[in-house]
Amino acid sequence: MLSSTMQNALNVQINKEQYSSQLYLAMSAHLSSRNFMGFAHWLRIQAEEETAHAMKLLDFVLERCGTLNLKPIAAPASEFNGVIQLFELALTHEQDNTASIHSLFETARAERDFPSESRCGRNPSSPPSSNIYGPWATRAGPSGTWITA
Repeated sequence: MLSSTMQNALNVQINKEQYSSQLYLAMSAHLSSRNFMGFAHWLRIQAEEETAHAMKLLDFVLERCGTLNLKPIAAPASEFNGVIQLFELALTHEQDNTASIHSLFETARAERDFPSESRCGRNPSSPPSSNIYGPWATRAGPSGTWITA
């Protein structure tokens, strides 16, 4: 089961991922309206990726017997000064989101929340089904333990 601190941190990150998706959709629409179709397409793909991140985190919370607590998503800007400014904003946003993910990892470490030891009705020595060990679980190591990043 998730600690309340870890559960809250994951719920906050889910909200951030959903906001990121909305921001990239707004950027995509802005660029599409100015006929920058390649950039618009790329940002739409980024929006889908952010939604996928949110869903992975959401599934992780639920599979760890946590409670999902969705919050309102702030509306992103819909107008941008230009293509360069838009991508500078996207870069800054990605850097902030990456820092947030690093903070989430540090919270898990401080809480000693080792997902592989989850007692949510699953055998922790078996490989993850639906990735219950988190979005960062990658593969079994030589000793049979799960390697995480």
